[in-house]
Amino acid sequence: MQRYITFLSGTPVVSSAADMTNLQRLFKQLGFSEVETFMRTGNVIFRTAPVGIIPPLEGQISRYLQKHLDPGIEAFIRTPDELDEIVEHEAYPGEDTTGSLFVVLLHDPLTPKVMRELRFARTEADEFRQNGRELYWLRRPTEGASSPPPALGEVLGVPATVRTFGTLKKLAERYSERLTGSVQSHR
Repeated sequence: MQRYITFLSGTPVVSSAADMTNLQRLFKQLGFSEVETFMRTGNVIFRTAPVGIIPPLEGQISRYLQKHLDPGIEAFIRTPDELDEIVEHEAYPGEDTTGSLFVVLLHDPLTPKVMRELRFARTEADEFRQNGRELYWLRRPTEGASSPPPALGEVLGVPATVRTFGTLKKLAERYSERLTGSVQSHR
């Protein structure tokens, strides 16, 4: 059995313990085992037979949750190895990203056209770097009034969900199947 980590968009998906229990129940109805939720931000971990291609599994979960919870929900799935790679990737080498790094999870890598549009939408506080199906978003602190973040949904034009790097790091520490101490020392 393979472990998968699902990141749901369309929040607020989970706002109470009862909602978390309902979310677990829905995943179990799909035939998944060892279903757990992590934090209350729409992260669901489960096991199932290994799948060769992730998009059909994402589609199955998305459609089921859209039918039973909210039509705006999208599921983004990563394996523990992929999650390890996300937290090991140094998108901003040499910079202190503590508390200011976010990761945008996507179904597919962004096109060069969308990346150009994203460069135009950034602010003095925001910088974006793509690595595969992830977009690393550094939100630097600014003096005085900070500018609002760019409207990512409008710029990207594709389904996406955002997690703090800290949340992804905690998930990797808990569910990694290959890392030991290297995640703990990573910024």
